[in-house]
Amino acid sequence: MGIWIEGELSRLQYQTKILQQAEELAERNKQLSKMARTDGLTRVGNRHSFYEELNKHIKFAQRLNNPLSIVMLDLDNFKQYNDTYGHLAGDKALVVISKTINELARENGLSGALWW
Repeated sequence: MGIWIEGELSRLQYQTKILQQAEELAERNKQLSKMARTDGLTRVGNRHSFYEELNKHIKFAQRLNNPLSIVMLDLDNFKQYNDTYGHLAGDKALVVISKTINELARENGLSGALWW
């Protein structure tokens, strides 16, 4: 009987460990998915996530028969800024611009730099 109980306890411990590892794996996969959809520098959505979110908004607007507006912006002469002040300064400018747009954008809207 003792051997059977020991075996059952061992099995339960093994099952618990497998469930914990499965939960950890699911969390890591979630983090990897977010990383794959996010620009590492600015922490905003990349092109792939932009198209995914845009499709969702288009379908939502069509379903409700509501208009949909898209605002895009371009940073004129950004190459010249990088060439003049250096790529580190250019990176910092992109981060500040992205953060500013994020702060000004409507919560349920899309902006030229942020897609969620």
